[in-house]
Amino acid sequence: MPTQVATEGRLAADPNTRRTTKGTNVTTAQLAVSLPCHGAEQPTTMWLYLISFGKQHEELAKHRKGDLILVHGNLQVNRYQDKYGQQKEGWQLLAQSIISSRTGR
Repeated sequence: MPTQVATEGRLAADPNTRRTTKGTNVTTAQLAVSLPCHGAEQPTTMWLYLISFGKQHEELAKHRKGDLILVHGNLQVNRYQDKYGQQKEGWQLLAQSIISSRTGR
């Protein structure tokens, strides 16, 4: 069963749009989410890899580095091997809705 989350964060870079081999447009981006850390003065940063298709791809593509956005979607663990052959894992969020914190739309 998918894990649904809603989170707000800032884009770490401009989103990247590409077309899949089947002709579907997909936009991806890195989202920095500030999390409170118990016992620490400074919050910690959680990095999420955003993936968006359809209307959400169009919405994410409008944004730029530093923009604050609210994203709702399915959270998944992404396991991969880096260029040195080391096993890594990170979080990816398949966006179902994206709202600009600037405009509320």
